[in-house]
Amino acid sequence: MADNYLERKMEEYRAGKLTGKTSMKHRGSTLIPATGYDTELLGTKRVLVVGDCLKDTGLELLKLFRSIGCKVAFCDKDSKQGSAIAQRTGCRFYPVDYDDENKLANVKENLIAHWEGLDIVIDIR
Repeated sequence: MADNYLERKMEEYRAGKLTGKTSMKHRGSTLIPATGYDTELLGTKRVLVVGDCLKDTGLELLKLFRSIGCKVAFCDKDSKQGSAIAQRTGCRFYPVDYDDENKLANVKENLIAHWEGLDIVIDIR
């Protein structure tokens, strides 16, 4: 019986009915527009964005990673505007001058301790 099962599966594979790989459509995941990255794979990541996050590129990165379910933190000099963006997007905000390497290292250590790791660091300076 097992031999017949394996023979049938091999015939289906050869006929192209089985591909050996699951496609994105079958897994139910989606792709991030214009990047081709799988949200199912990136959705569990812990991300730190360093640089001028209050302008176009940085703000779009924060929103993009949050929209797929990533934990996101960012650093910026402007504490008032940074706090407002953090509340609006659901990110963690650190009011740190990102040019000060010692303070930036403290932020990284804090995130690693709080989130039990850090997967992605993006520097947009």
